[in-house]
Amino acid sequence: MYCRYTVFILGITDVGLVTILSQNHNDHATKWTIETTEHSQPASVMCIACCAELLENEEVLLVKKRMLVSSLLSCVTHHQDKLSALLLDDVRVAEHLISLLLDYFLMVEPNSTEIILEVLVQLLCKLQSDQLVVNCLEFLTSKMQQQCNYPRSLPVLSLIGRLLQEIPPLCHTLAIAFKPCLEFLCCGMSYPDNAVRSAIVYIFLHLYTCNRTDTPGKTAEPAGKVAMPASVNAQVAKSLLILLRTVEDTDVQLNTIGLLKSWFGDEALTNMLMTTTVEGSTFFTTIKKMLLSRQDVVQVASVQCLITLLASSRAPTYLSTLLEADVTEFLFEALATTNDLLLESIFCCLIIFADTEDFYTKCHVIYGIDSILRALDHAITHKHCMSSVQGLNLLSLILERQPQNLPMVNTPRTFTECLRLLQAGISHSHNQVSLASSRAFQQLLKRQHVPSPVPYDELLGVLGQLVSQLAILPAMNCIPGDTRKVHQHSKARSPQHTLHTQLAIKATATCLQATATLAMSCVDDPTANVTTFTAPKQDTASVSTLVAFALQLLQLCDKYYIPVVLKNQPYLSGAVAYVALADIFLLVHRLQLENLDKFCQKLSMNGLLRLALDIKKQFRTNERLVETMDQFLTEACGVLMSSCTTAQNGTPWHSVDLRSGIQQLSGNQGFQVW
Repeated sequence: MYCRYTVFILGITDVGLVTILSQNHNDHATKWTIETTEHSQPASVMCIACCAELLENEEVLLVKKRMLVSSLLSCVTHHQDKLSALLLDDVRVAEHLISLLLDYFLMVEPNSTEIILEVLVQLLCKLQSDQLVVNCLEFLTSKMQQQCNYPRSLPVLSLIGRLLQEIPPLCHTLAIAFKPCLEFLCCGMSYPDNAVRSAIVYIFLHLYTCNRTDTPGKTAEPAGKVAMPASVNAQVAKSLLILLRTVEDTDVQLNTIGLLKSWFGDEALTNMLMTTTVEGSTFFTTIKKMLLSRQDVVQVASVQCLITLLASSRAPTYLSTLLEADVTEFLFEALATTNDLLLESIFCCLIIFADTEDFYTKCHVIYGIDSILRALDHAITHKHCMSSVQGLNLLSLILERQPQNLPMVNTPRTFTECLRLLQAGISHSHNQVSLASSRAFQQLLKRQHVPSPVPYDELLGVLGQLVSQLAILPAMNCIPGDTRKVHQHSKARSPQHTLHTQLAIKATATCLQATATLAMSCVDDPTANVTTFTAPKQDTASVSTLVAFALQLLQLCDKYYIPVVLKNQPYLSGAVAYVALADIFLLVHRLQLENLDKFCQKLSMNGLLRLALDIKKQFRTNERLVETMDQFLTEACGVLMSSCTTAQNGTPWHSVDLRSGIQQLSGNQGFQVW
């Protein structure tokens, strides 16, 4: 099309306008001239036809062509619509320009290809021509295989990677029609150059993760469904294990782990990887090495890769194998870090392991509990919210599922450390951390976790922190989830505050229930209480007996818990808040504490006995709740009647008759207590 070669002219006009034209510019149609702007002011004038002539002219120095390409990039970036329309209007011009750019791309030094690479990628993306893209791919792969030199082919590898990233349907074209190129790339994964390996792995990463969305009118298939040749898959599997085992370069490691993660989205590829052995190395031995990397970013990527594997459809099979390979031991070892994201990732991964029975039967948690507590201490101390929440969730799950015949908290020191961390978590400023701490504390209150004799002082410290925080909760003004009442009040608090109050009260109630259950189990357990002998200089004011513990627990409920429950009673959902109070009362009644009659009078004056009847009627299908409320009302009314008969020298009351009357009072007669 261009018959004359011309000299490159670069000029700056009096008004600062840069002109990039050839001496034959007047022979070109005006439509090929585009003015670029910067900050709404004309910056340069360039002719696309002149650009093609100048790129084709061998007399023009490469450094001047580089300046031309920079201006072309500005034109592509700021005038993409006009440029695309011009080139699509004459496809031959577009093909010729792309061809010239590719030739120039291969001529320059590898460290000077960034600008021309960006121009090529943006042009091909803006033109949206399948034929142009395929022609470009054919040219690049042909040149790369002809050179048979991986370092010299590095710019080509980078360009192919960018094209696959920006044009996903191209992945299927490469996978189906360019098998020799794929085999060439597989061999390059073992080439001793980190930049080459990183670029090749990046290409395979896109090949294995793209979706089949290139066919209009068809539903996209899941990721990883590219029809890669089986021989290529086998070579990639081996190269993956070799790279993960030997490479120390961070970029190569991250790209390789990303490729590994993409394989876990396909069951057939995952099975192939799990059964591949290279020089005695398997996936399981390789992942353990990566977990001990000195690079936090590599450790994070490795753990997240494990999480992806454990979330697959065949997770139970892999879980058992990973446990047998002692991968959890390496996860515990990796907890010795100050990286917040790494801590959170490891906690999330261990939660998946902790949800399986083999995790406990093989005693993994017994060896890892100290590491978990140290990591959790760091997260809470440094106010790392999400890692603290995940760590507390892990601790809660372990305390819940740990078999009774395999004690985990087997020393008073470990139990004390757990209490210290949970107390710090309960007082945390973030609501999620506080609630997660409450859930973990509830599980810790199981008798199997509490040492003997029971450290009542330390338990009361955490309980006091938990219950006293109820006093600072915002009052509820609606039922959580029902926003209609919120809009009816101009000064109503946000639904988030209401929901947090509801959750905090429920969490406190479940902890009080667990405390009552623990205390009940200690009544007839002689090992739970301290010996009657007193050591010299012992602090006699300490809570060393179950009776003193129950008394202070009752005082906490009287001062903090009951007022909050009564204040929010119209909006509380469920009955756990009331059942917890009943359990505490039954505990102190069994222990026959003094002045219990005054407490019962206070309950009656505040309407809690009537409220118990109402709760019992509302949840009449809950047999345990009904039985607990019947027992609570019987004992409370019995205490009140005993105090009255004692004061008036009357006849004693009969507990069987009283219980029968209470059962009838809230039966099916439709009796309304309010």
